[in-house]
Amino acid sequence: MHLTKNLCGLHLEPTEKGSHYLSPASYTLSKKEKESMFQCLESIKVPSGYSSNIKRIISTKDKKFTNLKSHDCHVLMTQLLPVIIRGILPDNVRAIVMKLCAFMNAIS
Repeated sequence: MHLTKNLCGLHLEPTEKGSHYLSPASYTLSKKEKESMFQCLESIKVPSGYSSNIKRIISTKDKKFTNLKSHDCHVLMTQLLPVIIRGILPDNVRAIVMKLCAFMNAIS
């Protein structure tokens, strides 16, 4: 019953034109949320040698990451992502992502 309740919003909905619409999942970021995430990333300063300069690996205009090295991905997943999503995602999604980040940090 609980699982069915959570999946109700993920069904295709018919539109007036005869096509179908799939509503976004709870973890999908809106344009405003992506802007907020990239602004947060742009403002983060890390110690020299800790990781690449964050401003160099993101494109705020295109909302994309570029030229990521494996260590940069590691730092993003284990340290920065929990800070970035703090006020963006719903509580249930944020808790799961933060647990995943903590797990990634623990195994490394």
